[in-house]
Amino acid sequence: RSGTMLVVVWGNACPPSAFFQSFLGRHGLTGKGLRGKDRKRALDGFLSGAGWYRGSEVDRLSEKEAEIIAARLVRRLRARLPLSDDKADALRPAFAEVCRLELVHHPWKPAKARRDRIARGIVEAGRQYLEEKQVAVLQQVVAAGHWPLRNEE
Repeated sequence: RSGTMLVVVWGNACPPSAFFQSFLGRHGLTGKGLRGKDRKRALDGFLSGAGWYRGSEVDRLSEKEAEIIAARLVRRLRARLPLSDDKADALRPAFAEVCRLELVHHPWKPAKARRDRIARGIVEAGRQYLEEKQVAVLQQVVAAGHWPLRNEE
């Protein structure tokens, strides 16, 4: 569910463009403000609500992303460890909950801080289901990050 446009709803006075550039940069993003007809067209579309995700819809997308990340990490772990279906089925929702909490409740944290918190949370969640040697393998899996690697979905 990719998007190419972000609307920032602000109070009466709009902060300078440098503020937004700095904010986007802290999150590894780039962007530019719209002007003229492009701005009016985007604003009219936003105000109509058609094709735009509101806060609660963004949270639902984040929850879906959390499930996708959890499934990806469990697949990586299973590629390195023999895990029963029962254990994998227990890990998947535990990992998804860690990701959901970070993505939904801390969306504006810097990306590196969010990645680190997700990694720590995944390892802690895994400790509930895995033996210590398996946790060491999970730490290696998590060290690769939660985003897709080359040749992964």
